[in-house]
Amino acid sequence: LLSQLLEFDADAINRLPESTIAALKEICDDEMFAAEKMSKTSEDAAKIAFFIEKVVNIFGKLQVINPKREALASAQAKLAATEASLAAKKAELQDLLSLVAEREAQLAEAQRKGEDLKSEIERCKRQSVAAEKLLSGLESERISWSANVTSLQIEEMATLGDSLLAGGFMAYLGAFPSDFRVSICTEWKSILRAKNIRFTEEFSLSSMLADELEIGGWISRFRLPNDSHSVENAVIATRAPLFPLALDPQSQANRWLKLLEKDAGLTVIKPSARAGDVEMILAGAVEGGLPVLYENLPEAPDRVLVELLEAPRRIKYGKAQLRYSGRWLELHSGFRMYLTTKLARPNLAPELCIRITLLDFAATPAGLEDQLLNTIVSKEDPNSEKARQNNVREFFDLKRKQRLTEENILGFLGGKSGNLLDDAALIETLAKSKQEAKDAQTRLADT
Repeated sequence: LLSQLLEFDADAINRLPESTIAALKEICDDEMFAAEKMSKTSEDAAKIAFFIEKVVNIFGKLQVINPKREALASAQAKLAATEASLAAKKAELQDLLSLVAEREAQLAEAQRKGEDLKSEIERCKRQSVAAEKLLSGLESERISWSANVTSLQIEEMATLGDSLLAGGFMAYLGAFPSDFRVSICTEWKSILRAKNIRFTEEFSLSSMLADELEIGGWISRFRLPNDSHSVENAVIATRAPLFPLALDPQSQANRWLKLLEKDAGLTVIKPSARAGDVEMILAGAVEGGLPVLYENLPEAPDRVLVELLEAPRRIKYGKAQLRYSGRWLELHSGFRMYLTTKLARPNLAPELCIRITLLDFAATPAGLEDQLLNTIVSKEDPNSEKARQNNVREFFDLKRKQRLTEENILGFLGGKSGNLLDDAALIETLAKSKQEAKDAQTRLADT
């Protein structure tokens, strides 16, 4: 019984029938069942009475608590259901938010692609305009460039023969008059034909080693006589590896060289100059890359000049050197020395002749005729002569401008990497250059 009483908890009380509780309450209401009175009779009975009283009281309180418990359980159940529904809604909301974020990302990507397409459309429009400008600008050049390619291909096949003729001409024919040069070249051409070596039938030293603009400048600006013999002499004088000595009885070469090298700081040496001064001038020119003209050379040149002509050369540390005046001088690539003499047939020492290139610069009939005609016109009608000279200068200036424009265009096209049509500055530069060339062509036609 005691163990049962110890295990009789609130749940057990809650399970008691109300009829049992009502009967127990009637017993408890009886004065004889009061604990004070029961204790006088039996302490144990009093304790049982006290226990029964408490059971009744607890039952009564449980009647109040149980509905609240049930309401609490119901509320908790509703709360759990609500929380579960809320979690489900939150999950749905998160799914919707993820979907919205995905759609926003897709929208941003679509907008980016749209912007890219707009940029691509604009780029294609710009390239289309640039292509039209480029094709329009280069269309006229296509014909001339195609002709140049064909000409260069023909020249390439004749390079070996033309080089042999040019080398022989420069080495051996400078000291001879024009008719002898022609006859020797004709013999050389026969030998080349016999050896099956191709060459240009209309071979010309000037066209092989110089261009019309340079030659035109020599004639129009620097007063070189306008005949093939003098032009050939000028080519040899500016291209030969040995120092040129011009046989110049009429001082034509002397005048031309002074004008040609004037802006380059030409120093003119006369035979009457002191040896020490000549030595100092030549040494400075060698190292400084300056031009020197030794005019009116006698048959027995000064020793300081001969020493320079016979000076040994070497390459040290990748630089050319020349031994002169008892020391090694660094030989500047721009150093040039010209020799002229008024003697038509000087008696020069063989050891001197092998170190120079002789040039027959005596006046030719064609050159004299051109000079005489110019003199007569300048006397009879100076205005016409002045206009002619201006036209000649303008002609070569325009030709030079045309050449520069063509080189600029080729330089732009050859040096550009990437898509040409994306370079607006390049297209504008090409268009500007082309317009300048067109203007020059128009003015050339008028000239």
